[in-house]
Order: sequence, then C-alpha cells, then structure tokens
Amino acid sequence: MEIAAIIVAAGRGTRAGGGVPKQWRSLAGRRVADWSVEAFTAHPAISRVVLVLHPDDLGQAEGFHDVTVALGGASRDASVRAGLEALEADPPDLVLIHDVARPLVPRHVIDGVINALSHSAGAAPALAVTDALWRGVAGNVAGTQDTMGSIAPKPRRAFTTRRSLPPIAPIPAARRMMWKLRGSPGLTSPSPRATKQI
Repeated sequence: MEIAAIIVAAGRGTRAGGGVPKQWRSLAGRRVADWSVEAFTAHPAISRVVLVLHPDDLGQAEGFHDVTVALGGASRDASVRAGLEALEADPPDLVLIHDVARPLVPRHVIDGVINALSHSAGAAPALAVTDALWRGVAGNVAGTQDTMGSIAPKPRRAFTTRRSLPPIAPIPAARRMMWKLRGSPGLTSPSPRATKQI
C-alpha cells in the first residue's frame, strides 16, 4: 500500500501577523515548514510528500529533500487540488492532507488517521470541545451553548483513493469520520505565548 502526504503551504498567514508567512518563521531554531515536512518524510509508512507552495515562495523549497513541489492556487481548495494533481500520474492508495501551520503533529496522530482509513473512506483528527460556548446576538450574550458531543475538527484530512483521485468537493466531508484522535496545536493568530515560542 502506498501512502502520500500533501502539505499545504501556499497561504500567506496574515492572521498570525508579523509580515512573514508563518510557515517561514523560526520555531525552535528551524522554520515552521521544516518541522511539518519532516513529520511526514520521516514517517516510515509515507512514501511520497507533496509540498504545495505559493509562487512567491519557490525559493524556499531548496532546503527540502525528497519532496515534490507543486504551485498553490488562489484558495486552500485550489492548493489541495494542485497537490492532488501532482499525484495524478501515479495515484497512491491513501492521501493525507496536512496544514503546514501545524508543525507539532505527533506520529501517533498520523498513525491513527492511517489506521482509521483501513475501515473508512475518510478520516480527520479532532478534539472534543471542552470550553464554554456562548451564543451572541447583536453583540450581546444571548445564552450558553451545550457542547456535549461537540467536536472541533483539525484542518487536515485523509482519504482512500481506490487508485484514482477524487474530486475536491467530497474531501471536507471526511472530517466527520475520525474524531477521537487528539490533534496538534497550530499557529493561527498572534499571542504573547505564540510570539515567545516563535
């Protein structure tokens, strides 16, 4: 069985602030993207990795080895499609899609998603919602929201290809299928803690 990973790294990361796309910032002495790519190139079950980059960032690809570089599109879905198209000539059996801004993905999460695909057409890690949620109306708190049974999907997904790549539309539906795996933190918005670590 052949497993490929697509790492989507074509975004500009504007929500994180700082003027530099978050995937190229330093995290513990290495670029965020370096950590994300290594999590998949070092995984023994994954044989191919596609790194989808913004056209302005192609120069950043020189530091990566054993990856296929694809040009990203104007949206996340377009970038995922570009990654899938890079696999079309020889489709793998399974495809994992990962957001580059989640550099700390642990191997057990990758293993869990791969294992879930042995009995499901799609899978995605998610976390149980444990925070209190309020409902808002016109800027005012209108009540609380029961979170029993609620889950928060992580922006990565995986699916079986049956040796042919699916259209982009069905892929997000896979997020509902695997939710007991713990996810990993991402870099989304600026905060004192995130700034200190980066």
